[in-house]
Amino acid sequence: MKYYLSSSGHETGPYDKNELIDSYKYGALPGDAMVSGEGSDTWFPVSDFVEAPPVSGIVSAPQTPFTQLQETTSAPVRIDGNYHRMKSPGIAILLEIIPGVFFQTFGLGNIYAGNLTSGLVLMLTYWSLAILNFFLLFILLGFITWPITFVIYLVLAIIFAQKSTDRSNWRVIMEGKKSAKFNRV
Repeated sequence: MKYYLSSSGHETGPYDKNELIDSYKYGALPGDAMVSGEGSDTWFPVSDFVEAPPVSGIVSAPQTPFTQLQETTSAPVRIDGNYHRMKSPGIAILLEIIPGVFFQTFGLGNIYAGNLTSGLVLMLTYWSLAILNFFLLFILLGFITWPITFVIYLVLAIIFAQKSTDRSNWRVIMEGKKSAKFNRV
C-alpha cells in the first residue's frame, strides 16, 4: 500500500511504508506531518503511523532516499516555477540576532527562510511596540516594558526562523525527491 504525507498544508506522495518509517526514525520528517493511506480520507500523525520511536542521540543514519536527497540538494530545486535552495538554520538565526541586537530589527531571518509574512509581521509589530515603549519611557514604565518586549521578540524571532527553515528545507527535499523520481523514469 502507498501512503501520502502532509505537512504545513503541502501534500506529497505516494511513498512506501518502509520509506516513511526510515525517514521518521532518522528525523527527516517534521513532527507535524500527517499520513494517509492511498484512497483513504483519514489523516493521522506520522508518530502514530510508525511503531518504533525516533532514534535519539548521535547515530549514523543509514542512507534513506530522504537523507541522500538532503545531502545532494545544494543544487536548486524548481517549486511552483521558481528555483529554491536549502536554507541554513544558523544563518536564519544569525539574521535574527545580529540586526535585532544592533538595529532593533526582527524578521530578517524569517524572510531569508522564505516566510515573508512572518518576517514582516515580526518587524512591523516590534517597531510599533518600540514606539509605544519610547513614549512609556517618559513615565518610567518604558524602562521595564521595552527590555521585556525586546527579549520576547528575540526569542520568538529565533524560534520562527528555525521553524521556517525546517519547513522550507522539507519542501525542497520533497520536491527534489519528486523530480528525482520523475527523472529516473
